[in-house]
Amino acid sequence: MTIKEINLFKKQGFVNFGSIIFSEKECKELKKIVNHIYTSMPIKHPDLIKDLGVLGAKNLPLHDKEILKFINKIVSHSSIKSFLDDILGKNCKIWEISFRRSSAGDMGLYMHQDGVGQVNMIINLDNNTKGEG
Repeated sequence: MTIKEINLFKKQGFVNFGSIIFSEKECKELKKIVNHIYTSMPIKHPDLIKDLGVLGAKNLPLHDKEILKFINKIVSHSSIKSFLDDILGKNCKIWEISFRRSSAGDMGLYMHQDGVGQVNMIINLDNNTKGEG
C-alpha cells in the first residue's frame, strides 16, 4: 500500500486493488458458495434480499462458514491490512458480510453518506469489463 493509494482513496472515496488477492479459480469458488447460499435460502428468510432489480443475502458466514477463509485471505493480505490500518486504525471491525447482485431495473442506492469510519469493500464476482462500480 502506497501513500498514493491512500490519498486516492481520500480524494475519490475508493481504490481499485484489481485482482491482487484471489485467483480466477478462487473467484469462481466464492461465486459458487455465494450463489448456493442465495438459492438455498427460504423465500421469507430475513437475510434474503429480493427487491426491485436487487438480489442478495446478508450474514453470509452464518449460512456457510467457508466464506470465512476468503474474508481471512482479504484482511490478512499485506496491502489490504496496511490500507485498513492506515485508514481505520488497527482495531477496525467487520460489521457485515453480504452480497448484492444488481440486474436490469436496479434503481441503485439512494443518495447517502456512510457513517464516520465506515468503509465498504466490494469484490466483483462477475466480469466488469468497463471497470465501473
